[in-house]
Amino acid sequence: MGKGLHGEAMRFAVCIRNDDYPVSLDIGNVYAIIPDQEGEAHGMVRIVDETADDYLYPTAYFRLVDSRSDVVEADAPRPCR
Repeated sequence: MGKGLHGEAMRFAVCIRNDDYPVSLDIGNVYAIIPDQEGEAHGMVRIVDETADDYLYPTAYFRLVDSRSDVVEADAPRPCR
């Protein structure tokens, strides 16, 4: 896993919705997360999007993953229980 500017572990999220942002977010793409405590307190996550800029988006639009390689596992079919 990569390191951010201040040595913290980089976090990633896969886009699962893009209702209001079809140009900026592609469903299934993995995006880097920039820590933003104030945004998180309001149910938002700061994402580096398709424009290569960072913006706040609703956390419901993403599923957190440990790394970019985990997306394959996240998309794998799961048995119903």
